[in-house]
Amino acid sequence: MTTAQPLQKSGSAKMRPRARIISLIGEELISDEAVAVVELVKNAYDADVKKVVVRFEGSDPMQPETLVIADDGLGMTLDTVLNGWFEPGTITKRKHARSPSGRLYQGAKGVGRFAAARLAEALFLETRAENEPDGVTVLLEWGRFDENSYLDEIGIEYEVRPLPELKHGTTLTLLKLRRKEDKSLLVNFETLHNRLSRLISPFGDVEDFCIELIIPGFPQLSGEISAHELIANPPYRIEGCSMRTVHSREIYR
Repeated sequence: MTTAQPLQKSGSAKMRPRARIISLIGEELISDEAVAVVELVKNAYDADVKKVVVRFEGSDPMQPETLVIADDGLGMTLDTVLNGWFEPGTITKRKHARSPSGRLYQGAKGVGRFAAARLAEALFLETRAENEPDGVTVLLEWGRFDENSYLDEIGIEYEVRPLPELKHGTTLTLLKLRRKEDKSLLVNFETLHNRLSRLISPFGDVEDFCIELIIPGFPQLSGEISAHELIANPPYRIEGCSMRTVHSREIYR
């Protein structure tokens, strides 16, 4: 039987992630760039928007350099930005399953920030809450989140100032979209259109929500997104009924 050895040292420690964990999480959680855009649109849906515009911009219509995702939703106050948006994994959506208007939350907790890091080199956030006199702006340059820095060492500047062009809602401008080695965009436009169409319900259970996609070099993919064909016109249906007795038993047929 081994004799217990005297304790040499004990203490407590804290995990201190490197700043590059932002890009690593984005690569692991987001399967591709179209999914990254969809995750940002889901966040807009969760903010009770009536319309979200996904617009590509740039000097070359075929190779845009910027992506703008603008919505007319609830917007965020400075407190929400600092204590919610700046804190990935916030418990807000876990505490409340539905938005103020009753929508089931779709976006994953905090994934939108990582999605933005996967898509572009920088993110400019403009947001204004309804009935607030001023808005909040934030610039995130993902290149600063490198392997030589710790996450808590990266300061993020914000400003509170008038945003007269934005009554309420949030605009995300993704600057310097990332490209492949052959300089083509990582985002596949047809795949993106397909994925966005899956967010539109054909059943009328979600009213006052639409997505407009604008890709100057691809007019055939631009315009208001309709429900995906397989969702709007499924090849088969399953119908049934539920009957409750006085004992609350359910019978499925």
